[in-house]
Amino acid sequence: MKPWGAQSEVGKIEKIMVKRAEDAYGSQEVLDSCWRDLGYTERVNYSKAMDEYDAFLSVIKSHVPEVFCLPSQEGTGPDSMYARDSCMVTDKGYVLFNMGKPQRRTEATEAGRLFDSIGLPRLGAIEGEGTMEAGDMAWLDESTLAVGISYRTNPEGVRQLRDLAAGNFEVLDYPIPHWNGPEECLHLMSFISPVDHKAAVVYSRQMPVTFRQELLHRGYNLIEVPDQEYDTMACNVLALEPGLVLMIEGNPITKGRLQEAGMEVLEFPGTEICWKGGGGPTCLTRPLLRK
Repeated sequence: MKPWGAQSEVGKIEKIMVKRAEDAYGSQEVLDSCWRDLGYTERVNYSKAMDEYDAFLSVIKSHVPEVFCLPSQEGTGPDSMYARDSCMVTDKGYVLFNMGKPQRRTEATEAGRLFDSIGLPRLGAIEGEGTMEAGDMAWLDESTLAVGISYRTNPEGVRQLRDLAAGNFEVLDYPIPHWNGPEECLHLMSFISPVDHKAAVVYSRQMPVTFRQELLHRGYNLIEVPDQEYDTMACNVLALEPGLVLMIEGNPITKGRLQEAGMEVLEFPGTEICWKGGGGPTCLTRPLLRK
């Protein structure tokens, strides 16, 4: 089996990178000083967040053989807990991103240090005028990557990624709606989470028509999130393996629809670590190897 590579959103996760809440948040005082500037919806309760993250990490460790934890790092903040966004891991090596949110620009360097220390090869980086965040991308299959052009990921970033992807995978790009504007993060994965090779949880009201048509053309079963569960992040679902998914508690309609589609559903509490900061289980994880 290959040692690294995650050109899939649904293959069984064998290796993963996370950053524990305690190492991202630092303390209640740190959270109190910056949650408004970061665009969080409410003040995060540090103690409750620790309990929630422990529950989340317990599920991850029970299903993933190797878990790598990013250390506490000066210069990164609470957003660094959302370990997915600063990088990607292809079959050819890792790519570091120049993130569109200014407060997160140092996170890619932190991820690169960890990757180098564990022997993961480097493919390249998005640099200069290019911006990119991994929340704006989803693998449709092992050779096709969908990327959203948003307030966080720009056309120059996509151009650079296409250069890096040459001969390895195809990049399809789609415009992301304005929605509530640049102050509220809307990524491509705000409205889609693949949960099996031909199935995805979606919020179609936000989807570019051409993207939705591409999924249907590929034979995807689209499991719709109801309006009342969009704000509670029912669309953010992590596939631990095909048909086994992890989602935030409090979304019973979407959970039921996943189960009706044949999925096994695991849950964790995410009021503090997910809802307030705008990042669910996919955001909290960076798979390094999917089988």
